[in-house]
Amino acid sequence: MTGEVEPYRSYGVARQHRKELDGVVRQLELAELKVACTGQLTRQAMIEHLKTSRVFEVSVQQAPSGEDEYRLLAVAGAMEMAQEITRFRGRR
Repeated sequence: MTGEVEPYRSYGVARQHRKELDGVVRQLELAELKVACTGQLTRQAMIEHLKTSRVFEVSVQQAPSGEDEYRLLAVAGAMEMAQEITRFRGRR
């Protein structure tokens, strides 16, 4: 009888190990995906910031009297982008 019980026990242990391994692999995949998404989001924010900086420069050249307002708008936009990255990274 002992010989009959052992295969079931081994199967249960193997199944549990497989389940744990699958969980670890899934966590690794999710971590890699979050890193890739964070990188993409950061790059996009940097590109948007560069575009905003260029628009700021052109706006100041065309209407110098609005420089302070343009600067406030640019800073507010940069802060929103940074906050969005922070919110994204906080989702776990």
